[in-house]
Amino acid sequence: PYVWATGPPQFTPTTTGPQGDHTTGSANYLFTESIGFGSNSPAELESPLINLVGLTNPQLSFYLHSYGSGISDLKTYVNNGSGWVLLNTQTGQLQNSKAANWKEISISLASYVNDTVSIRFSGARAGNSTLANIAIDDINIDEAPSCPRPQNLALLGLTASSANLQWLSGGANNWNLSYG
Repeated sequence: PYVWATGPPQFTPTTTGPQGDHTTGSANYLFTESIGFGSNSPAELESPLINLVGLTNPQLSFYLHSYGSGISDLKTYVNNGSGWVLLNTQTGQLQNSKAANWKEISISLASYVNDTVSIRFSGARAGNSTLANIAIDDINIDEAPSCPRPQNLALLGLTASSANLQWLSGGANNWNLSYG
């Protein structure tokens, strides 16, 4: 079977999963684990009910480490009692090593203001692969920031006098860049 477990695992594999948790590198996190070659069903993790009353622009955020050649995807769903709705899909291996930085995922829950919801994380592996440890950490639902951080920030080029950056806006229109 493919299941969710609390990490770090007792026996740390070398070709899948993170080196440590997102915050300190030595605390707990949640991860998918292949236990033998049983069912190919997705590993599903469901939250208790969460009351969003009082938040005017709720946002779900968490950190993701997705290292392993057998990772298919991580899907995030919400349910307010009307059925599960897919909010986000992260596909395949996103990191290239155990030591690679965790990726922050931010998902708007603005459609669920003043509602009570449950969140589901559904991790899937390719076939019966054992190289499919998807890890999540620092899961939070809070007020979305008025100035969202850029997503997928990447340095494309660097010279002595310039830097070429690329990012997804995260919902903002204007940016202030500081350097020096």
